[in-house]
Amino acid sequence: MKSRYGCKEKAPIPYSFDGEEAWFCPKKPQYENSAFYAELFRLYRWHKKGLLPDAGTWMDQPIAFVTFMEIIDMAVSEGEAERMKRLNNT
Repeated sequence: MKSRYGCKEKAPIPYSFDGEEAWFCPKKPQYENSAFYAELFRLYRWHKKGLLPDAGTWMDQPIAFVTFMEIIDMAVSEGEAERMKRLNNT
């Protein structure tokens, strides 16, 4: 659910997100941490080259790392599909 109030302006009443009430965008603290995203995308580039942050296989990696890599992979795939769709429509 998108809030029409965004992440910087407080909503006049709380709205529900994943079963919790929120007054601001629930992702606001993450949006403000650019160092976190820089590190995340750096790890993604290494992941695409087959290098993992911890020893072992994919199953030995922290669940947060695996989840973030899967989310980024999905976003990249969706973006590529959208780009191909636009190219085929021109």
